[in-house]
Amino acid sequence: DYRGYGWSDGQPSLATCLSDAETLAEKLPVLLVEFGLPWPYPGGLVLSGRSVGAQVAVHVATMFPNLFRSLVLDSALATAATGDRLGRAPERARALECWRKELEKASLEVLQPLDSDLRCLSALEKLQSFGGRLLVMHGLADDLVPPEGSESLHSAAGTKTKELVLIEEAGHNNIGRYDAYWSAIRRLCSTVQLDSVLPSVGERVEHLCAVCAEKAASKCGRCQRVWYCGRAHQAEHWKTHKLTCAD
Repeated sequence: DYRGYGWSDGQPSLATCLSDAETLAEKLPVLLVEFGLPWPYPGGLVLSGRSVGAQVAVHVATMFPNLFRSLVLDSALATAATGDRLGRAPERARALECWRKELEKASLEVLQPLDSDLRCLSALEKLQSFGGRLLVMHGLADDLVPPEGSESLHSAAGTKTKELVLIEEAGHNNIGRYDAYWSAIRRLCSTVQLDSVLPSVGERVEHLCAVCAEKAASKCGRCQRVWYCGRAHQAEHWKTHKLTCAD
């Protein structure tokens, strides 16, 4: 949740949302290890952002270029410091006005402060430095977030391995009901693991201790999934691990 929204306290702001996402990205290796997954993760990670969340995804992908091998932008709200790639500031202003009206219609007053934040974000500029595989998808019937924004993001991206999928008749909140949407995601996932030109967090999978995140020497003999640096930390973690061991 945004700060100040849902179960979170504080003041809602995309600026703090971006910084919170950075903290999550930094802790990602530890989180994977805690859930019994290896790090670096075989084949790399795919980062996805939808609607306003695309702003967060673009930010994290460019802040941590070697952490994610591919980026998916779904119905993305594109913003730039100086308009889009064609300098179409009026179109950008209309998109933001549409966003404001939708907030009012949905009675989401708590998110109103985000409106001003959208004007200073620069997803288009940030995306120029992303070197991984990029998939941009948008519904042509989206009346909440204009599909032209996704076209601008796709064009601005610096990577050479990118794809733009525009789905006819799909709106903002039903794009996942169309076969073209899932076909594009399957196509991405089937190729990203084998693409040697994409960034990688490491050539060799190195397991980390679920307690201290240091290099692991052994794993749980029962479930064969969770790793530890030694017997002391394995014993310490058993109270938590036994709840999911061998599930």
